[in-house]
This record gives sequence, structure tokens and C-alpha cells, in this order.
Amino acid sequence: MLEHTGTQGDWKFFFAQWAEFWRMLKPGGYFCGSCPLPTSVWAWADPSHKRIIAPETLTFLDQSEYTKQVGKTALSDFRFCYQGDFQRMGTKTAGETFFFVLRAVKPSRITAPQGAV
Repeated sequence: MLEHTGTQGDWKFFFAQWAEFWRMLKPGGYFCGSCPLPTSVWAWADPSHKRIIAPETLTFLDQSEYTKQVGKTALSDFRFCYQGDFQRMGTKTAGETFFFVLRAVKPSRITAPQGAV
């Protein structure tokens, strides 16, 4: 259902939604999801889809992996607005579907951006 909420490019909604999922889960709680792969014709052809969740999108939710890539890849730095933290426990693709399991890491492993107080 994630592809049916928000709007592609609406980062405020994206991070607010994931912050709420993170808040609701107990420490170590699991979030299981599935979405059409970006390469699936249905990811784009279904008129009710509002955004794409690619496997790479999960990088923004895992503070450990995120910190490794910010400043080294084209990844944008959203640590100023997102404090949640999920560890990617597993991913799988089957046909045109991407399945994933995330574990809520509490407290968050976020590191402050350089120059932040």
C-alpha cells in the first residue's frame, strides 16, 4: 500500500510517514512490506500509484547505511528532518514485486550532519 500514499518527490510526507511507523513499533519491532519493483509496468501504469518505493529507497531509513553514503554518493541529506532508524533485515524480489523486512532500531543510530550543533 505504500505506493498508494504520498506523492513522488514529497519528501516531507515520506519522512513523516516513516517516522510514524518507527514511533509505533517497539524497539526491535518489524515492519514488513511489499511494493511493485520500479521496473514493473504496474509500478507506473496503475493510476492509483502515487510514488515508487525502490529497494534503494530503504537506504534513507537505515541511519547506519545512510551515514555511509551521505556526501559520498548522490544521496540527499535528510537527517535534519528524519530521526527514525530501521535496519534492513531482508529483501527479496519475486516476479515484479519487491518484498522487504525492516527492524526498528531504538534508540536511533543517527549521527548529526557536519556543522550541526
